[in-house]
Amino acid sequence: MPIVELDMLLALVNSSDRLHPTADRIFHDISEGKITGVRVAASALLEYELLTQV
Repeated sequence: MPIVELDMLLALVNSSDRLHPTADRIFHDISEGKITGVRVAASALLEYELLTQV
């Protein structure tokens, strides 16, 4: 089961991140059903929320 961590979330929302194209492609494949069973780590969601409150 693939697990999404904070670095992947940050790369997805930041178009200047060097991993943005990769994250975009992965999330596109998830939305198309090409990658299944993906989970987001609860810790990643908490860390993301803390980072975006600044």
